[in-house]
Amino acid sequence: MRLVEQREAREVAKLEALREAAAIGFNDIEQGRFEVVAETSLEEFVSGLGQQASVRAMKSHS
Repeated sequence: MRLVEQREAREVAKLEALREAAAIGFNDIEQGRFEVVAETSLEEFVSGLGQQASVRAMKSHS
């Protein structure tokens, strides 16, 4: 029974995190904080985001 309750609690937490992320994203869209990316450029765009995240992570761990 305890395992079921723990799993349910994790699912509730995940759902809440998803709702919060969605609200932040929708707010960003409403405020015009987004970039339009052509399908042909999507892979390059995502790769660039990954590189930026790596640089930020390295800086925060220094």
